[in-house]
Amino acid sequence: MLDAVMTLIMDAPFAKRWGRPWVATAMVMLCFLLSLPHCTQFGYYFMDGIDRWINNIGLVFVVWAECVGATTLYRYRDVVGQVGMLSWAMYNGGFLGGQLLGITIGHTVTPWAGAIAGFVVYFIGLAASLLLAKTPDAYGGPKLMTKNKLMSVFYYNAFYSGNMLRHDLNSVIGVGKNWSLPFIWAPMLRYVSGPILAIIFSLAYPTFEEVKNDPLHIVGFIVAHCLLLWIVIGYIFPRWFDVFIAHERREDWKQPYAPNIMRGTTDGQEIGNNEAAVSSGTSSKE
Repeated sequence: MLDAVMTLIMDAPFAKRWGRPWVATAMVMLCFLLSLPHCTQFGYYFMDGIDRWINNIGLVFVVWAECVGATTLYRYRDVVGQVGMLSWAMYNGGFLGGQLLGITIGHTVTPWAGAIAGFVVYFIGLAASLLLAKTPDAYGGPKLMTKNKLMSVFYYNAFYSGNMLRHDLNSVIGVGKNWSLPFIWAPMLRYVSGPILAIIFSLAYPTFEEVKNDPLHIVGFIVAHCLLLWIVIGYIFPRWFDVFIAHERREDWKQPYAPNIMRGTTDGQEIGNNEAAVSSGTSSKE
């Protein structure tokens, strides 16, 4: 983890003239100073109070956000262009709302009631997304999932982002003798790992009742939620992190609208170049 943070700093524009040994020394000294409380008489209890809630709340939330976000937001412009923003929003609202409402009812009423409520909300969102969607017109999707409008809309909302992420990753890492990611990888991330992590995340709050009068656990609980706040702020205001990104790479997040076209292919490069040319032409006219 220390090496990852140091790499982030060394790649930042403001650290181009900084020496790696000096940065490494400063970070090791900072971590050493932060760890001094662990060497005191109450150090074990302090570490337990901080580490417990960072793992149970912060770490689990981060992994859940990665699993769900990567398979929901990746190339979402393609999905919105095919089925419409309303359909995309209704499906994902039902998916995320089902998790939230199901877990809430599961803790306040009974687990069975929570499971039923979660699935009901999900299927309501699914039905609404199918009824409110426009007919997809892009070619190149899986034949089994694009036989008619309903199947095609369901594919784009439920599986497209994760499936294209798998294809794009395989074009980079699945070359030569490297293993390729299987087709089940993305659905497992979104529909199995995501809900399981959401349930594990929710279990942290009832356990806090047992230690809610312990000052060290209160500190750890607050620190963990500060981490959640930091993650949410980074999602809402991503440009705040531009300070760590080289100026020439700050537009790399922009992806051209190219449904069912894999990144790194000739077709994908042509589409990207054409869109870049249009953008540059528009900016020059302005």
